Amino acid sequence: MRTHARVTDGFSSEGIRAVTYGLVLLGLVLSLVGAHTGRAGEREDTAITLAFPKAEAYGTVHVEAVIAASPEVVWVVLTDVDRWRGWMPLVMRAQFFSAAATTAIPTGVTKDRALFTELLDQHPGTAGAPSMHGVTPRTTFEAYDLPWPIKNEWVVRHYTYDASQAAKHRFRATWRKAWGDGQPEGYWEISPHGDAVTASRLVYHYRVKAKRGLALGLFKAGVKRASRQLVEAIRREALRR
Repeated sequence: MRTHARVTDGFSSEGIRAVTYGLVLLGLVLSLVGAHTGRAGEREDTAITLAFPKAEAYGTVHVEAVIAASPEVVWVVLTDVDRWRGWMPLVMRAQFFSAAATTAIPTGVTKDRALFTELLDQHPGTAGAPSMHGVTPRTTFEAYDLPWPIKNEWVVRHYTYDASQAAKHRFRATWRKAWGDGQPEGYWEISPHGDAVTASRLVYHYRVKAKRGLALGLFKAGVKRASRQLVEAIRREALRR
């Protein structure tokens, strides 16, 4: 969520890092509002853990939540990237590349918006949502409308959607940015909650650049609040489907 959390350098990319900063700011604003309006709408079945080992370049954000919908429904919600803009917080634009546009991405590409915009224009369309069975690769363009004073950001990501355990109602998606070191940024995992298949356990995990001192405290406050907002948005969308 943020999931996946408002989705955050998540991850570790420049785009996700900027989204994280936006979440911090928005989370602080929401916290101030919450002080006057109470904590209505928040759920106790959402656990958020942040880990920042000393001397490590990256930390992690780990979110677990229970969604009152089947794993299949939650999977459809999270993999329907072309519809994220309608319900996911902060998303200004999100779409799958067409198969032709994905193939045309050059090796060793850098973060060049003009290049990716040209690819989308030259090869319009969308590859569509991934299969409910097997493993499906997809590439996305995502743009985020971040709260002032954080400038808006965009990122291109390569996803691997793994529905090979669909018979067991288990799904997983991992992603990395299209440029940089190629390391995974994060993942979603969806599985049955307990013995039931009418409720899901959702895991959202991503890495972020290390933070220390006051910055870490602000980050924790903002991300925890923002992560809960994302989970609630997923819950609402899953119930609507």
